[in-house]
Amino acid sequence: MTAAGDSFQGRVLGGRYQLGALVGAGAHSVVHEAVDLQLERTVAVKILVAAGTNEPGFQRRFRELAAELAGLSHPNIVAVYDWGHDDVGFGDQTYLVMELVTGGSLRSIVDRGRTLTPSQALMVGLDACRGLDHAHRKGLVHGDVKPGNLLFGADRRVRVADFGLAGLIARTNKRRAGDLDLANARYLSPEQAQDFVIDAKSDVYSLTLSLVEAVTGQVPFGGDTTVATLRARIDRLLPVSADLGPLASVFERAGRPAPHDRSSAAEFGRALVQAAEKLPKPAPLPLVTGGPSLFEAPPGQETTSELTRFRDSTGALRLDPTGPDGTSRPRSRLADPSGATPRPRVVTVDEQGDETSDLVRRPRGPVLAYLALVVGLIAASALAFVAYTKLTEKSADIPSLIGLDEGAARNQIANNGWDIVVRSETTETQPQGKVFRTDPPSGASLREGEQFVLYVSAGPPLATLPDVTGQTVDEASAVLTEADLTLQIGEERHDETVEAGRIIAWVVSAQPTLTAGDQVVRSTAVSVAVSLGPAPREVPDLTGLTFEEAAAVIGQYALGIQPEAEQVFSDEFAAGQIVAQSVEPGSTIERGTTFTVTVSKGPDLVVVPDVVGLPLEAADAAIRSAGFVIGEVAGTNIYVGRVIGISFGGSQIAAGTALPRGTAIDLVFS
Repeated sequence: MTAAGDSFQGRVLGGRYQLGALVGAGAHSVVHEAVDLQLERTVAVKILVAAGTNEPGFQRRFRELAAELAGLSHPNIVAVYDWGHDDVGFGDQTYLVMELVTGGSLRSIVDRGRTLTPSQALMVGLDACRGLDHAHRKGLVHGDVKPGNLLFGADRRVRVADFGLAGLIARTNKRRAGDLDLANARYLSPEQAQDFVIDAKSDVYSLTLSLVEAVTGQVPFGGDTTVATLRARIDRLLPVSADLGPLASVFERAGRPAPHDRSSAAEFGRALVQAAEKLPKPAPLPLVTGGPSLFEAPPGQETTSELTRFRDSTGALRLDPTGPDGTSRPRSRLADPSGATPRPRVVTVDEQGDETSDLVRRPRGPVLAYLALVVGLIAASALAFVAYTKLTEKSADIPSLIGLDEGAARNQIANNGWDIVVRSETTETQPQGKVFRTDPPSGASLREGEQFVLYVSAGPPLATLPDVTGQTVDEASAVLTEADLTLQIGEERHDETVEAGRIIAWVVSAQPTLTAGDQVVRSTAVSVAVSLGPAPREVPDLTGLTFEEAAAVIGQYALGIQPEAEQVFSDEFAAGQIVAQSVEPGSTIERGTTFTVTVSKGPDLVVVPDVVGLPLEAADAAIRSAGFVIGEVAGTNIYVGRVIGISFGGSQIAAGTALPRGTAIDLVFS
């Protein structure tokens, strides 16, 4: 996509906007700096390259959205000036003309490994809340708030960009939350994760995740896949650290899983204003256009001196302030990177003014004696000149500079005319920025123009962070000790994939963005999270379920069940349903445990025998033998008569009817 974006450069869209350099590219668009030829101003042009953007339905909805965006006028929202549809070289594409914002984005700060202080994050969040609240009052929901859409202007204030575009493209291509890439899914609200209809509260949740990442370097609810990431935030409270100080309670409310419990953008902003009273004044944001000040080391670099921090390594010629004639002139060589003034070079010149290395000119004349005399005189003169030079050449003794700051050491020897070279090396003998050795050493004598090397401490040697993930605590401790680091057990927690006693993850608490291979000061503590193994399972109640249903339920708990060899009769549970289980519901057992369940055969039914025509004694024996008991007996000739009817529960029944064993059978005699 970047290559395609580059190919747009130089084209004029809508007969008005001449495209310049590519300034950004994403999954759905490319952004170019451009010149508005009518108003003669610089703008940004976003060209949509996503699938479906040329469909008539999308074009209509895009025009409606663009008109709404152009109606937003707020200092914390990227201004939209114009929109259109034009040929960019390989077909017509939709474009949006916007305010050019030059300060980078919150994403660019985080990607450079920089984190914000709570005070800085508060200012970013407050600006974003102001912009979002203005849009929400106009009925617009952003739907894709993330660090990449929080841009900084030249005034260092936040501009919220791309209102509604991501949702419009997603609806056009019928994309659901699970279809997004992981980088975008990390900032979705719980309702977006479930593909529910969203409102303004969804933007507040996404902004909160972005601010937490800006301070801590980590996005809450992160997972290895899009689906895992989305599931992790459903019905889960936002984890907020006490390190956030007064922002912790503000972020907690703004990041609640239920939208109706969550702050609005206006409420979020007011809460940030109140929290500001408890926080120190924020330092300027580390924007990409700001650059380091004279006395600030560039990000990720160290310096030994304010004077030698920014050395010209480009090899370009510089201009002396003035030449001999009072006009500017190019230097014939690079300035000394240390800032020392180079000494003039003494050379011999011939009659034409050209430099020459010849110290002796060829004598003239044919007389050998005269030649020998001249040569002797020249040699004697040369020897005398050398002796004179040695006697008159300026030299100085080297003082003891060990332990001094580089600047103080240079000041002491600035008038000696030495060629000073500064070298930075790690050492444990002196703190960072202090001189720990000189060459030649102190006490020696050095002539003017000779080289003198100052060795300045870059601090103690650094240790390289090893990856101890998956190791046992003892193994990790040994590896860290070997690397001159220390192990600190930060927490112990259950983990489904890492066995008990092994390291789940590790972090340098003071610098949480560091990874394996980065360097830190020796003896730095590495905090590790140790696995307790899979969490114990609470056994569910399986009674009343069929064995197949119970197996499906229990499989979600990573447990197993097997039926007892013998099934039992049950008047309460139908055949095939579970009557009992060997582990009581609510008990906790280890993952992978298998227990048994008892399956019902249903009620114990028996068939009513045919006793009609039998006397009482024979009828009683037949009924009891079948598993029933005699209930009520009616008739006038019970002891001498014969059975003329059978009933159960007041209703007459026929022989062969199946009833539960032990049922009382009523008899009627003639």
